[in-house]
Amino acid sequence: MLKSTSLSPSNGRLSDGCHNSMSSPTTPTSKSHQIPESANIYTAATPTESYPKLGKDYFRTSKDPMYEGANGIVRKGTDKTRMPTLVIKRIKRRDQTEEHYLKSVLMEYNTIKLCNHKNVIQILDVCYNPETSDFSLIYPYYAKGDLLDLMSNFRRFKIETSASLKDSVFKQILKGVNYLHSKNIIHRDLKTENCLIDADGIIKIADFGYALNLNDDSYIDYLKENPVEIYCGTNSFKAPELFELERKVHSEDGFDFSEFFHKVENMRYVDYWSLGIIYLNIYLMKSPWNNADLHDIKNMSFSKYVKHYPQDPSSVSRVIIDLNKSSSTFSNNPALSLFKGLHYDSRELILGMLHPTPEKRKSPKDVLNSEWMSQVYANPKDLISLLK
Repeated sequence: MLKSTSLSPSNGRLSDGCHNSMSSPTTPTSKSHQIPESANIYTAATPTESYPKLGKDYFRTSKDPMYEGANGIVRKGTDKTRMPTLVIKRIKRRDQTEEHYLKSVLMEYNTIKLCNHKNVIQILDVCYNPETSDFSLIYPYYAKGDLLDLMSNFRRFKIETSASLKDSVFKQILKGVNYLHSKNIIHRDLKTENCLIDADGIIKIADFGYALNLNDDSYIDYLKENPVEIYCGTNSFKAPELFELERKVHSEDGFDFSEFFHKVENMRYVDYWSLGIIYLNIYLMKSPWNNADLHDIKNMSFSKYVKHYPQDPSSVSRVIIDLNKSSSTFSNNPALSLFKGLHYDSRELILGMLHPTPEKRKSPKDVLNSEWMSQVYANPKDLISLLK
């Protein structure tokens, strides 16, 4: 059964965890006071006294959290100049040793520090709270919130958005993910909530708490000690193979870590899938299924989608032709009827991103190089101006 994407305002929060999205800085700062990018490099060997301190270098400016998730608590804050508004994301301690807790903090920090792209969020610093022995990550604050918030407001206020503007938003996300993959970084929790918006309408991909940086094999020991994070993600955006991995992780036969790490680069296909769902959310404000778990007996829509998915070029062509016919109902594959709401140029490529077989999915690069995306352009500021 097709369902509308649930909408809930995030109030510029920072998502965290498998179901998080990072909050956003609207104007990270005024032009008169730019937030300096931290030059600090931190490792597991860095003594706690060398970290900036909460209460000395960074300060919370709100008592109540903007958002609380499984992995972190997000509040507004500032630095010792008291000029910029920042986001302070305190990383929660789970059932972890001190070593593994610090590793999870530094994995997120150091992964984002590798990035320099306008569609990827900047991370500013790490700080230590000597009173609680907890660490926090410091991010810009984006008052415009996230993409889910924005779409929610568009629907609430009945604001029409053009196809070209929707496509241009998606193009920004594609560029950000394509950049991440070129840096051997796999996000693994892509969703509209994790796409923040700056004051100029530029999309910033955020929340790297579950990202894999394949340049640094420290993730291997971390995932061995935290195997539940192998299949993390938000159910409606998760690729079908993640549900299979979940079953294998909890299997009585034990999980084959060596096989998983040997093919770990295949995890980028998870991002391809999530991008396809994101586009359907952006363009239609709907998702084709509740989840992509073939073993969910209530999920007939996805089961039929997989069973009747067009596997060869001629079958794809027939589906595209049928999508153009008003009489086509796709009774044997109801999820495909959702694609009728997309414009012609996007249908085949989004269908390709949502291929049930991971290695056959269209990549961000494939879509960016398509005739469709090569013709997409809109002024990012138009996104912001619609709510004024």
